[in-house]
Amino acid sequence: MNNRIVLLLAAGVIALAGCGNDPASSREADEAAAAAERARASAAEAIDHTGTAISESADAAAASAREAADDASAAAREAREDAAVAADRAGDRAREAAAEGSEAAARAAESTSDALDRAADRAREEADDIRRDD
Repeated sequence: MNNRIVLLLAAGVIALAGCGNDPASSREADEAAAAAERARASAAEAIDHTGTAISESADAAAASAREAADDASAAAREAREDAAVAADRAGDRAREAAAEGSEAAARAAESTSDALDRAADRAREEADDIRRDD
């Protein structure tokens, strides 16, 4: 765009230099100058539109990046919450398993104790029987 403007302005200067005082040449020079001004205005407008498009693209990219970061943050937060829930459940299951193990040990001890009591009773009875036989 800038090269085009420079060429149009140069053409206008050359036209002005070549025309002298001729009214037709002056008119053509004025037209060339007006065309150069229109070209400059068109280039300025194109640059403005380009700047606006770049700015809008940058804004859209930044918005997309913010949205992606928000999504990632939400996913991480959800994963942490899920992990905490899973850890709580695992802890509950471990406590329940430990309690069931303790109950089983208590039942085993009671069974063993009952068996030992019965064995002790039989041993006493045997000792009594032996004493009576004497």
